Amino acid sequence: MLIRYIFQSVFIGSLVGIVISAYRFALVQAERFAVVCFERLQNDFMLLPLSVIALFVIGRAIGYLISKTPEIGGGGILYVRRALQGTVTHNNPWLILINKFMAGVLAIASGLFLGKVGPSIQLGVCLGQGTNKAFNTDPKYQKDMLVNSASASLTTAMSAPLAGLTYSFEGLLGSFSWRTLLLCIPGTVAAYLISIIFFGTNPIINMPAFNLFKWYELFQLVILACIIGIIGFIFERFLIAFHSFYENYTARAARPMVPLAFALLFAAYFPAVLGTGASTLALISLDSSLKFLLLLFVCKTFFLLIAFSSGIPGGMFFPAIIVGSLLGAVTAKFAILHMGIAEMFFVNIVLVSMAGFFAAVMHAPLTAVILVCELTLSVNNLVPMIIVCPIAYYLDKLLRSVYEKLQANNRI
Repeated sequence: MLIRYIFQSVFIGSLVGIVISAYRFALVQAERFAVVCFERLQNDFMLLPLSVIALFVIGRAIGYLISKTPEIGGGGILYVRRALQGTVTHNNPWLILINKFMAGVLAIASGLFLGKVGPSIQLGVCLGQGTNKAFNTDPKYQKDMLVNSASASLTTAMSAPLAGLTYSFEGLLGSFSWRTLLLCIPGTVAAYLISIIFFGTNPIINMPAFNLFKWYELFQLVILACIIGIIGFIFERFLIAFHSFYENYTARAARPMVPLAFALLFAAYFPAVLGTGASTLALISLDSSLKFLLLLFVCKTFFLLIAFSSGIPGGMFFPAIIVGSLLGAVTAKFAILHMGIAEMFFVNIVLVSMAGFFAAVMHAPLTAVILVCELTLSVNNLVPMIIVCPIAYYLDKLLRSVYEKLQANNRI
């Protein structure tokens, strides 16, 4: 029986690898399309009326898809958790897959600052649900196949097999099972091999950090971890506030229009804010001014909040990485200018902050460490990340606990 499901794991992983590779490729092309369109808008403002019409049509299309299949809204992780718990009520995962795919591509083609990982995991789990039905999978192994689908999806989306396996247990299941791990590994490996065929083995984040912290300098990272934990907590409070705004003051069909309007505004005045964030990494350097980095951090964070809270199909995995890197860049630049930190540690602080912020807001410290190592293809900052990520995560958790207690007692 187990041998059968190992082969099924490989089949599902391969299928997920092909579909998510197609989705990843489509998002790359959609973002390139957005860049070309917004560059033309900057050079010729006579195109503004056409741009308004185009974004209006895209917004209506996304709203229509969400109205037909509400399950496609947001990143998709909530749907995945419900699927693992067996509480999904929609009985057509193929329709969810198709609509999520189309809506995700439309969102990125609009220049929105959203990620691909959450939607990719939902697409993969929909494939897992469909194949479970097609193969008449034993109920005992259905959850294992869905976890395998989730792991293969993250693996393909980010070319990160270890992070795919880790997040499936840490972020989705919340528990560990040797049988589930055994059935996930073949599918994850199959998906990773397919992602290599399509996207190669180059690092997704090319930020070499060859300088290592000395042992007595590691203690300074505790301060950095505390800063990240506090900012992560504030970020989550704003995320809840923006979500409440949409729920109380906007109709569901009109919500995509709000971030699309800001996309048009940023396209005209600050185009660096647009996009999934891959191009933002090129702007993070020691040569960038503190004022520019701070402005980019604030605008990117605001744009992520306004877009993600609207329920437009799009994730927060990679955007959290980008926001964390900008937070690290601002902190490193300030520390270099005013606190005597050596310039050679600029990139190190950026990478460690990247992992720390992800750990805090995604509540997955182990995944954060492994993911950044895989994205950069480097373990030079492994020890600093092992220090920063748990502290940032637990401080954020402590602040959330205190806030909820004060809220329960009507103190805030």
